[in-house]
This record gives sequence, structure tokens and C-alpha cells, in this order.
Amino acid sequence: MLDFKQYPILIVDDERDNIDAFRFNFRRSFNILCAESGPEALAILKEHDVAVIVTDQRMPKMTGLELLTEASTVRPDAVGIILTAFTDVDVLIDSINQGKIYRYITKPWESNEVRGVLTQALERYHINRENARLV
Repeated sequence: MLDFKQYPILIVDDERDNIDAFRFNFRRSFNILCAESGPEALAILKEHDVAVIVTDQRMPKMTGLELLTEASTVRPDAVGIILTAFTDVDVLIDSINQGKIYRYITKPWESNEVRGVLTQALERYHINRENARLV
């Protein structure tokens, strides 16, 4: 059985209430790190071996997709997930097809659905790491 707590998940959102909701819902099951901006997230990524990055799409200064693009140079194995309340579906589907993000979740989110997505993303991260180790 995979110990999910050993793999940090970084939550990035410019709205503190959304970060607090993530922390409240998932802190017992997962190792949650938090950032309120893209630059703050990039600083955290330089210090922590983050497995999953969950980021809001619409933030000041840097969108979620821009963050994930920059993050891939620091943590290329991290699994990217976008949260959005807006219907930027064309951009998101294109990004998924290009392999830039793993999934997107619409706001408001349902905790059981997000828990399932986080679990799948951590399993994907673990399998990719194991495959690389075996090669």
C-alpha cells in the first residue's frame, strides 16, 4: 500500500479560503504544502520534492498553466492539476493533450472527487518514479 503522506502535494491559489478548504479536507490523508502565488510556489518547489501541484488557473501575475510550465523545469516529475471556476476548457483540453497537465477540476469542487484525483495523481507519480528507477 502506498503511503500518500510521503509525497507532498502543493496547493496554489491566490484566495486564502480555497487553500484553507484544501488543508481542512485533505491534511489527514495527504502531506499538503500551500502557496498563494506562482512565485511563492516556485520557491517551495526548489526546496521540496513535490509530487503533485494543484493550482488555480486564474491568478494575478501568473496563470496556473504558466506556473506548471515553469515548475516542470524544477520538478519535471510533478503531476500538474488545474483548478478553475471558469470555462477555459479549450486551453485546458489542449494542455492535457500536450501532456502539460494531468487533469482539471472545476470549482466548486467536491471533496470525494478531489480525493480520488489526488490519489490517482500520487499513484501516477509513484509509478513514473519507479519506472525511471528500474530503467
